[in-house]
Amino acid sequence: MKKCFLFFITISFLASCQKKSVEKPENLIPKETMVNVIYDFALLQAIKNSHQGILDSNRVEPTTYIYKKHKIDSVQFVKSNEFYASNIKEYEKMYESVNARLILNKKVSDSLIKKEEDGLKKEIIKNKKKVDTIKSKSKTKRDMKLIPNS
Repeated sequence: MKKCFLFFITISFLASCQKKSVEKPENLIPKETMVNVIYDFALLQAIKNSHQGILDSNRVEPTTYIYKKHKIDSVQFVKSNEFYASNIKEYEKMYESVNARLILNKKVSDSLIKKEEDGLKKEIIKNKKKVDTIKSKSKTKRDMKLIPNS
């Protein structure tokens, strides 16, 4: 009986959460802008996790920068986020869009890094070929010491 009651309470809670609709704020951030803001916050989190020193050394307050960049404020963001989050399916689509952009940008940056590494490897090989092998061979022969056989 206790389990049945707990199950009923849980179902009622979940049903009431889904039916509750959040009122559309007056200054709602457009969906595309909201996706861009979420994307910027995702990049910010990645930078914080991997290169905290960059943010500290440049004395950038990233959250404030993102708000200024998109011409929004924190209250507007919170209210808009709450509104969009009230529709789970739409909110999920927004995050899928952000994730797709992150994956695409990672592929692009990985390919740029690979091109740079390939260029450096070619430069190293090119520089190795420029070394005068005759001088290096004669120098090594001169520098060699003969060890008498015992």
